[in-house]
Amino acid sequence: MAVAALILANSAHAGTAIVQFGGDLVFGPAGQLTLEIGAPIAGSGYDQLQAAGDVDLGGALVLVPSGTFEPPLGAAYTVLTCAARSGAFASVAGVQQTGDRDLALRYTDDTVEIEVRRRGDVNGDGQLTASDTAIVQAAALVGLATSDYGAGDVDGSGQVDASDVTIVADAVASAAPIPALSRAALLALAGGLLTILFARRARAFTGGLS
Repeated sequence: MAVAALILANSAHAGTAIVQFGGDLVFGPAGQLTLEIGAPIAGSGYDQLQAAGDVDLGGALVLVPSGTFEPPLGAAYTVLTCAARSGAFASVAGVQQTGDRDLALRYTDDTVEIEVRRRGDVNGDGQLTASDTAIVQAAALVGLATSDYGAGDVDGSGQVDASDVTIVADAVASAAPIPALSRAALLALAGGLLTILFARRARAFTGGLS
């Protein structure tokens, strides 16, 4: 097995590419994988590592935005493929992007993927609700060690803690729906609309007589 203790990456100056590795790959605690993320096309839009063998993850993942990258919500990037994956990155840098968007890391049996989500959308349903808060609170309560965004690590530290809870709670609170209008406000609004409608009809009728 090859041990990846060095930075395996394409620099921001070299542009994005697909990097192929011909065997098994292990990222130890000192390992770092740096990937440039831009348009959602592997090789020409973002870096992708393809390992022919098994990959045992550890160390750090560093996500570097490409140029004036503005990630569209829902965009997905498969940044690593392999025969079989084990382990996980200890930390992920570059999760939070401009505005309210995050690069959410998720793992499958043979890939590592990045998905663009609204900040705090832990469960990936496109909404910011109490469900997201509940997930991160439960994970923080037991001090879950993970770099999986869907498990609650929304800051990429590798640990679900009070920082993650604060980020998600603030995001959910800022996305709260506009309070419903009271009955009196609805009646007033309806009355105003009727007044405008009658006024327009009256002007039309008067114009037809002239």
